[in-house]
Amino acid sequence: MDSNASPSSSSSPKPLRRVMQRMAQSAALSQRGTNPQGNPLGLPFAREGALKLEPVATSTALALHPEAQGEKQSATVVARRLAGLAGHMAHQEGQHHQAQRNTKALFNQLLDDVPFFCQQFGEALQEFEVKEPQRIYHEVDPDRSVAVLNVLWHSLSFTTRGNNKPLALLRQGRGPLFTGRILAIRGDYHDLSHRYETGNFTDLLPFELASLYVPADPLEPAIMKAPHLGQEEFAISQNEAGRFFLLRTLEMVCSGGFLHEQAL
Repeated sequence: MDSNASPSSSSSPKPLRRVMQRMAQSAALSQRGTNPQGNPLGLPFAREGALKLEPVATSTALALHPEAQGEKQSATVVARRLAGLAGHMAHQEGQHHQAQRNTKALFNQLLDDVPFFCQQFGEALQEFEVKEPQRIYHEVDPDRSVAVLNVLWHSLSFTTRGNNKPLALLRQGRGPLFTGRILAIRGDYHDLSHRYETGNFTDLLPFELASLYVPADPLEPAIMKAPHLGQEEFAISQNEAGRFFLLRTLEMVCSGGFLHEQAL
């Protein structure tokens, strides 16, 4: 071997690379069971025990070549931060699935109440000598994701379609709430589906009457919001939220009405 050869001209020894790999793996394993908090990426949901991003200490003296020291520190930091991010996203996914289950159960409750509402409304109208109960009826899709309710000249629909990824409700003065969503719209969903991509909430929002947001925790109340009421929230126990949401939306539609269009 040439005695004048520079030590930096050779690659890092294989034992050192193995040490670096073990440290990166240890960092990932140490984060696997934690709950991220403090959200370095600005994501909405924080949990306890999150990895805090801190500057890498450069003053610590390690018995390693300077280049190897920097590479080892970099690998450790990357592994630690990615483990924290993975735990954060796993938490989001779990919350999303639980919120979807709660939303489905609550929507089924709403669907079960629709026939009762139609019957009671029809009987009440007959008391006022409105003799057309056939104009009060409902339809429910086979997959139970859409319900259409017709009351005389009014038509309104309820759906859970399109809420298929983790979404949060932005709340004034409080942290975002991770929820499922039931959307109430003016008009017959099936008529709108011929003109719009109704599998997407975005295309239905111009027709929104109200939304019911259902959190992952079944003990937390569901939240009803209506566009014409701004940011006002109505908290409802999840046990009664489906029935109340149906009644309140029906009240908003029937107590309102349509105006004659005028020429501009």
